Amino acid sequence: MIVNPQHFNYRLIIGSLAVVVIIISGFSYTNYNTLKSQEQFLEQEKQLIQSELSDMLNRYDKIKKDNSNISEALQIAKTNTENALANLESANATIKTILDFKNQYYLIKEENKNLNQIIDSLNYTNQKLVETQKHTLNTLNEKQTVISNLETTNASLNKKIDDAALLVAASIDANAYKKATFGKKKVTDKAGRTKSIDVCITLSKNALVSEGEKDIYIQIVNPKNNVIGNKGSISFGDHNLIYSQKKVIDYTNENLDLCAIIEGTENDIPFAKGLYYVNVFHDDIRLGSTTFELK
Repeated sequence: MIVNPQHFNYRLIIGSLAVVVIIISGFSYTNYNTLKSQEQFLEQEKQLIQSELSDMLNRYDKIKKDNSNISEALQIAKTNTENALANLESANATIKTILDFKNQYYLIKEENKNLNQIIDSLNYTNQKLVETQKHTLNTLNEKQTVISNLETTNASLNKKIDDAALLVAASIDANAYKKATFGKKKVTDKAGRTKSIDVCITLSKNALVSEGEKDIYIQIVNPKNNVIGNKGSISFGDHNLIYSQKKVIDYTNENLDLCAIIEGTENDIPFAKGLYYVNVFHDDIRLGSTTFELK
């Protein structure tokens, strides 16, 4: 058999080219798949960084910013995060951009970590201050309660002292007398014979009462509710006192006896039958009272 060398060369060339085409096609297919996988990986990385930055923004909005300096730092960090997120969304997912944004993300994350530590420290300090303030307030309230109780006690004691620092009439005696015979007065219980009423008072010793002159008012009220021997009236604020006789004494913190003779006026005589009331006052304070009856 005779072989044509030229025809053989053509077949050899065609076969070689076919092998080369197959190799190139396989290589291209492999490169295409690799590139496709790489693009998908970069896109996933981009979305992951976007998600992390979005979560950061949400956490910024939830942080309580009581401190103005921290509030300003958080706003700056939030702005940087927003800018990074906006730039990432508009950028193509290449190896260089992903690496750049990852570095930027790590820097923002580290800054965020430092801010959170500062905020946690401030929150802890604030909590301690709140607890201290609460304790102080409770202590102040307790002290205020004690002070209020002391003031109430003092007021009560002062009132007791004021009440105790009063003149006291240990005894009050009142007797009706008829007209004196041969210069001697005689007691009577007959209204028609009565010409005067004698009132004798014993004031007790009281060291709490200040020494000096005291005004003592004697008031005798007859059964018709009229004041016997009306000598006038005196005002104590909104109160008026009509009295039968006034006595000025010099009180020296010792027992003191005094007597007064109250004679009836033309309007009082003859004296009415019935029960008579005798009241003794120091200024507008009644020291005591007694009664007697005329028949």
